[in-house]
Amino acid sequence: QVDALCHCLGEFRELSAFAVSQRDRIPLEATGEMVAKTSPDQLVVGGIVRDGAVVSFQIRGGMARTRETIQKTLDRIMRGRGEPPGEALPAAVGGVPA
Repeated sequence: QVDALCHCLGEFRELSAFAVSQRDRIPLEATGEMVAKTSPDQLVVGGIVRDGAVVSFQIRGGMARTRETIQKTLDRIMRGRGEPPGEALPAAVGGVPA
């Protein structure tokens, strides 16, 4: 992802990044048992590319998202803008498979 971004926009000439852990425990997929997590689950990067364009992105790890959880998140966001629930999903996530 980052390589493709740099290929299209050019290499960063200035860059800052943060690796953050927002959860200290996660459930095992097979059993649901909560276990300690020791690696960061968020990477936030911002910077300026060669031609002066400002670029930022976030890479998020952690638990898998389903169409339902994505829709619930988008519904909460869109309600704040007066949008009807469910209207933004296909355009916002490029047709996430059901």
